[in-house]
Amino acid sequence: MPTSSRYTLIKGNFWIHYPDHPRQGPEPDGDTVSFAADDLALVRSLHWHSGRGPNINARGIIPVRYEGIDALETHFRGAHQQTQFARAARDENLRLLGFTNVVFFPDLPNKVSSVDANPLRGYVLANGIEANGRLLGLVYAGDTAMADGSQPFVDEAMLGKSINAKLVAAGLAYVEPYDSMPIALVRHLRTIIATARQADMGLLGMENVSKTQTGRVPDLATLQTLIMWPKLFRRRLTACVA
Repeated sequence: MPTSSRYTLIKGNFWIHYPDHPRQGPEPDGDTVSFAADDLALVRSLHWHSGRGPNINARGIIPVRYEGIDALETHFRGAHQQTQFARAARDENLRLLGFTNVVFFPDLPNKVSSVDANPLRGYVLANGIEANGRLLGLVYAGDTAMADGSQPFVDEAMLGKSINAKLVAAGLAYVEPYDSMPIALVRHLRTIIATARQADMGLLGMENVSKTQTGRVPDLATLQTLIMWPKLFRRRLTACVA
């Protein structure tokens, strides 16, 4: 049994919009959101999984990468995945965070032009800084009685309350665990997605590529219409544009 927690609780505010420069604001999607920690020292003290430090901007905001999941890409290197479920994951993520009446620019479809309230309170059970300098962790809306900077042991019940797990249960995100996540939590996420897959939730009943079904990808235009594991999409995209 582990003798210490891998997670540090960090309280703060989630940002999806810059009122002063909205066209330069964040670009939330189905598995990332921007976050301003109440105490940036907690972020800076986290383990750097790849040796790269936290990517904190001039506003004191860092992107959060949702641990253990992968949603369809709304935008990646000038491309995207199937837009219905890519945007459905993004919109459900924002709803679970508490954002309402989110409107995107017609000519910048990943930038928020207006929203009822921004920023909103929340917290991250952080598990370090990942390879792109993002805060890696489990994401929660609202506040908690747990102390900022505390290191709770995350059990299955706590994982199930995270937005990460809720997106998987809705069939809007795949499970993509790394060895940073405790194996008991990985197994629980796999149980959640197995249940969602049995019920054909969200994109899980409409995949174009699986272990038993192949897909032909002759060009980038075709690739962007398909539903597949995002990591496979990103690798195939590299081949298409090479």
